[in-house]
Amino acid sequence: NLRMMFNLKLEEVLSKFLIFLLCLLPISLVLSIFLSELILIVAIVNFLILNYYKKVSRQIYKINFFKYFIFFWILLMVSSLLSDSIDTSIRTSFFYFRFGFLVLIIKYLLDCEKKFGRYFLFSLGITLLLLSIYSFLQIFILKNAVDPNRISGLFGEELVQGSYIIRMLPIFFGLIYMGEIIKKKNKLLLISIFIGTFLVIFSGERSSI
Repeated sequence: NLRMMFNLKLEEVLSKFLIFLLCLLPISLVLSIFLSELILIVAIVNFLILNYYKKVSRQIYKINFFKYFIFFWILLMVSSLLSDSIDTSIRTSFFYFRFGFLVLIIKYLLDCEKKFGRYFLFSLGITLLLLSIYSFLQIFILKNAVDPNRISGLFGEELVQGSYIIRMLPIFFGLIYMGEIIKKKNKLLLISIFIGTFLVIFSGERSSI
């Protein structure tokens, strides 16, 4: 009984920690690539430990996506072995597995942890709001030291804000419509599209459009 109680408590702690790590991803992508990669690796290790203690979580590996992803990952590895620069290519291809695990983790949390969608929406919303506020300050008050004709927001010297916004907004919209806590969803959608488009244009990043 004590062991069962310990396992249940450990499963709860691991699940909550996993939610916490995933909710840190949006802001970590803004602050540092190293930080976001570190958070992702810790999340994967945490998920594997959760798989050991919680048998139900192992069912996630039975979905078709995982099978297709493994096949795709093997193709990448074979392609890397046949390339001219094997060392660099195989290093990049091998660690590609982390994106597959990220999808599995998100799928698991959305299915089994009902509050995850709400927490992640809040985390992503706060991140986009901070980006927007600082970007407007940079446009009207501050100046971009890297390129006066473009805004980089909180990304500093990296002029990638447009790419970040254009990739994160669809996720933000999806979470809004999946959740039940936000009223007047259409108004929020229109406001987000307007601000997002404005910031993407001012970022001057053609690759983001």
